Amino acid sequence: MAALLLAACPAGPADDDDSGDDDDSALDDDDDSGDDDDSALDDDDSASGDCVEDAWEDNDDLAGAVAAPPSRTRVRHLRVCDPGDEDWYRFDLIADDVLTVELFFEQDDGDLELQLLDADGTPLAESRSDSDDELAWHRAAVDGPHYARVWLADDAGAPGVAYDLSNSVCFDDEWEDNDDLTTAAPVDLPNSLLDMNTCAVGEEDWFVLQGVQAGELLDIRFVYFGAHGNLDASLFGPDGDELARGANAAHVETILHFATEPGDYVLRVWLVEDLAGPGLFYDVDLNVGVPPGDCDDRFEPDNTSADATAITATLYEDFAVCLGDPDHFSFDARAGDEVTVWIDFPHAEGDVDLHLFDADGVELAAATSADDDELLVATIPADGAYVARVSQVDDDGGLTGNVYNLSLDGLSQLGCVPDGWEPNDTPEAANPIPNGDWLDQTICPGEDDWYQLQLSALQLLEVNLGSWHYFEGNADVFLLDADLTVVASSEATFGNERFLHTVAASGTYYLRVTLTEDEGVIAGQIYDFGVLSLHTSACPADVWEPNDSVAQAAVVFPGPLPGANVCLGEPDYFAFDVPAGSQATVAVVLDPGEGELALTLLDADGDLVGSATTAGGEATVQATAGAGGIWTVGMELVTDPGEAGAVYDADVLVVGP
Repeated sequence: MAALLLAACPAGPADDDDSGDDDDSALDDDDDSGDDDDSALDDDDSASGDCVEDAWEDNDDLAGAVAAPPSRTRVRHLRVCDPGDEDWYRFDLIADDVLTVELFFEQDDGDLELQLLDADGTPLAESRSDSDDELAWHRAAVDGPHYARVWLADDAGAPGVAYDLSNSVCFDDEWEDNDDLTTAAPVDLPNSLLDMNTCAVGEEDWFVLQGVQAGELLDIRFVYFGAHGNLDASLFGPDGDELARGANAAHVETILHFATEPGDYVLRVWLVEDLAGPGLFYDVDLNVGVPPGDCDDRFEPDNTSADATAITATLYEDFAVCLGDPDHFSFDARAGDEVTVWIDFPHAEGDVDLHLFDADGVELAAATSADDDELLVATIPADGAYVARVSQVDDDGGLTGNVYNLSLDGLSQLGCVPDGWEPNDTPEAANPIPNGDWLDQTICPGEDDWYQLQLSALQLLEVNLGSWHYFEGNADVFLLDADLTVVASSEATFGNERFLHTVAASGTYYLRVTLTEDEGVIAGQIYDFGVLSLHTSACPADVWEPNDSVAQAAVVFPGPLPGANVCLGEPDYFAFDVPAGSQATVAVVLDPGEGELALTLLDADGDLVGSATTAGGEATVQATAGAGGIWTVGMELVTDPGEAGAVYDADVLVVGP
C-alpha cells in the first residue's frame, strides 16, 4: 500500500532514500532501510553511537512505571537516551517505611536527576546535584505505591547516559516493636540476629538476653557498613546497671562482659549517625560461653617480640592475657601510614594497656586509660615491621587474667599476611569455628582455608562470604561432610557467596574457601566470613527461609520455585509484584502421602482473593488484580503423616492485561 501511495505523489524535490517501502518525506534524508519512517534531516539510523534502551522499557511515565527490584538490589546498565526521556520505578510501601533510592553514573557523560513521588505523582523528595550520582529518600506517610522518576537534564557525551540504580526500604525488622525497655524483645543465647535495622537517628532496639549464668562470658558483636552510619550499644545487668558499652566510630561494635551473677541481661542499640539515607542495617552476634581457664589462646606463644603473631588489617577475637604474660603482634607498615590499633575488653576483669613499638623496640605510642578498651593512633615514620604489645596491669573480677578482641586499621599496603586461623590449608589442619563472623580474612594464591564444624542432624547452617574488594578477585565456599563430599556450595563469579543447608546427619563437617581468581594489587584476596546462623530445627529449611509470616515473605520473581519445604506450624510465604489488571496464578505440586497443603492468595491490601488445598497432586489458586501491588501467597501444611515437613514444587505466573 505504501508503494502505491508513493507512486501517486506529484513530482517534487528529490528524496535520496532508495528503498521502495520508505515513507520519509524530508529533503536530504539519507535513510536507506526499508520501512523506515524517520523524518529527521540527515538521519541514517545506522550509526554505532545510537542509544540502546535498557530491558526495563517502556517505563517512560508514571503509568508505565516498572516494579522496582527487591530492597538492597543494585541494577546495572540502565540508560536514559535523550533529554526528555524518563525512567519510572514503582515501590509499594507501608506507612513509616523509609525509601532510599541512589543513582550511580558518570557526570562527564551527562547529568541525571532523581525525584520521589507519591501515588498521585506529587513530588516528595528530589536530588539534582551537578556531580556524579544522586540520592533521595522519603518516609512514607500512607500505605500504597510510591515512585522514583529519573530523567536526563543534560547529555554531555555519547547519546544517553548509563546508570546503576540501587534502592533500599527501611522497614520494621522481625523483632519490632522493641523501641524501649518495656518492649524489649526476649532472645535466647547464643543467637545471630540478621538484617536488623534502625530507621532514624535516636531510634533504639532493645533485647533481653535470657538465662545468662554466673561465670559465663558474653561476647556481643555488631557488624554494619560504616559508610552508611554508626551504631552504639550498651549492656545492662539484672539489676539495671550499665555494665559495658560499645561506642567506637568503626563499622564494628563489640561488648565483652564476664557475668558474675545469673539472670536476664538487657542490650540497648541505637543509631548515632546516619550517613547514607535514613536507617542502617546491621547484624548482631550474641555469643555466650565459658571463658578459657588460663591465658593460652590459639595465638600462643607470643609472649615476646620475637614470638609476635603476624597480623593484617582486620578484627581478631578470643585473646586471653594475664599479669606477667603479655601478647605481641607484628605487622608491616609504610612511612606515612596512620595506623589505628584498638583492643576491647571488660575493665571489671582487670585493666589492660596497649603499646606500639618499632623494630628497634622504640615506643611510638601507648594507650593506658583506666576504663574499658584502649585505642592508639600513630603515624608510621618509616617502612618496616612494627609490634603491638597487650599487657594486663591488674587482675580484678572472677576471671584469671582478662579476655579481649583486637583490631588493626590504616595500612596502605595489604600483602597476603596469614590470618588468625592459619595454618588451616588442609582438612587435617582445619580449625574448629564457632558461630560468628570475622572480617578481612586472607586467602593466598595456591592455598585454601579450611574450617571444621560439629553439626547435628536437621541443624540449619547459614554461611556468608563476601568482600568489598571485588576488584581483587573471587573466592568460593563449599561445605563438605566427613568423607569430604561436597554437600552445599556457593560459586558466584561476582559479589557475595551465601548458602543455607540443613544437615542430614550428625557429624564432622568442613568449610572450604578457595581462591578462584586473583586480580588487583593484593596477593590473594581479603574476605569477610561468617557462620551467621546456626540453630536446630525439627523442620528442614529451604533457601527461602526465614519466610514463616507475611512480614517475612520471600520476595520472588514470577517463575518456578522448585524444592520448597514446609512444616507444621511453619508456613511459607512468597511475595511478588502483580501490575494492575494482571492475572496471578500460583500452582503447587505435592507428592501423595506428604500431607495436606493449603494455599492462600492475598492482594496488596492483605485481603484474601483465592484459596485451594491439595492432599497430593496439583492445586491452583488464581485471581485478577484491580489495583496493582505486591501480592502474597501462603503455603501451610495442615497435616503431616510422614517425616517432618513436606517438599513441594511451586510455580508463580503473572499475565498482563
